[in-house]
Amino acid sequence: MIPLLTQGSASARLQQPSEPLTILLVEDDPMQRALFSTCLTEQGFAVLEASHGTDALRVCRKHSGPIHLLLTDVMLPKSRGLALPAKDMGAADLNGIELAHQVEALIKQVRVILMSGHPKETIKRQGAVRPGTPFLHKPFDTEYLVQRIHEVLGHRT
Repeated sequence: MIPLLTQGSASARLQQPSEPLTILLVEDDPMQRALFSTCLTEQGFAVLEASHGTDALRVCRKHSGPIHLLLTDVMLPKSRGLALPAKDMGAADLNGIELAHQVEALIKQVRVILMSGHPKETIKRQGAVRPGTPFLHKPFDTEYLVQRIHEVLGHRT
């Protein structure tokens, strides 16, 4: 399932802070990841990309600046066949919920938005979502995505 993305209109462009906010986007589908990344970049965000939990944790450790938001799919593939360093051994099988918990432990001020196209029952089987964690059900449009990101980050729109 590919999210519905529309070209950002003037009304979709929300007031951005003077420094670009950094979003770690974790999406296993390359087409969706490219669409989300393009949308967010066009809206003025700095986007770091990862395709699974191990990638995301490596990005967190390598990135020298702040990461303001983790936007992750709940259903992430297992990272089969990867030669992982010892510190990443448990990351190969992370789903988006488990990844969010680990990223929050690494980056204390990070905000999280979970997303999925799967039914709620399937998502509940992936693990405990912290109460109040924002969730986006795919498909969604650009304006809604950007609005939710600003809400989660506490910016006025």
